[in-house]
Amino acid sequence: MKLLYSLVALLGVSSVVFGDTSCNQLLSSLADPSKCVQVSISGVHYQSLAQEGYKGNLVFSNGEFVLRESLHNLQTYETTCSRGGLVQPFSADDQFLIDDFSIRLSDGNLRLKQINSQLTCNGNVGFFNLSNFYYTVALKSYDTCPRLYYGEPCNTPTVTPTTTVAPTVTPTVTPTTTPTTTPTTTPSGTPKINYKLNIDNQWVTSGVTFYQYKLTLTNNETTAIKSIEIHSDNWNPTEFWNIERNAQTGNLGFPAYLSTFKVGESFSFGFVSSTANPTFSTVKIVRA
Repeated sequence: MKLLYSLVALLGVSSVVFGDTSCNQLLSSLADPSKCVQVSISGVHYQSLAQEGYKGNLVFSNGEFVLRESLHNLQTYETTCSRGGLVQPFSADDQFLIDDFSIRLSDGNLRLKQINSQLTCNGNVGFFNLSNFYYTVALKSYDTCPRLYYGEPCNTPTVTPTTTVAPTVTPTVTPTTTPTTTPTTTPSGTPKINYKLNIDNQWVTSGVTFYQYKLTLTNNETTAIKSIEIHSDNWNPTEFWNIERNAQTGNLGFPAYLSTFKVGESFSFGFVSSTANPTFSTVKIVRA
């Protein structure tokens, strides 16, 4: 019942706020290149009631608030089992790291995963909607970037990301994978990509049962992958997220932010469909 009230309140506020109020006053008060601006975003899907959040640190540069490092994205449909045997949403181990996010000062244009939305504000709170999610946005300025406490490593220092973590991790991991084998064409044989389909939610609308699915891919190849082509004859989505679909072939591929799918890593995307147990197969992969 509390969730229902929260959703109704959010929809009520958004119906009043969206398109009505400029964010110029809020954004202008934060537009200091010497400061660290932390952003926290929470969203609810109006149909499935799934929830997700984003959190990260921004810097004001060239008229925009841009990422200092990746934005952490946690979702209710990424679940694990707690030590007490309970379903734990927002699994940090299954989070997504987003590298495409910005907010423009001049007009409040918000860009998330290559999609532009209009940010509107009511006092110190911002709002936008995207892919059937309604989002609220909070921003706060700091002299130095504080910890997120939102999916980053437990041993991350308080003042960190740009100088310490990135240079030490990237040079050691990437060179060992890339120089060893560098075919740029599709490898021969059946690609070793494992598919696991889970139902995260289901509901009935007008007598039709709809399923909210999560499909998880695991790279069991011996090398990293830079692109993939996935085919399904029967997934028939009413909506999907965190995956790209080719308009000509209908096949699926990684979103733009995922440039390398490393050995042993897993990647998930979601969709809603009335098809029970849709099937997927790998058409081809391109190794990194």
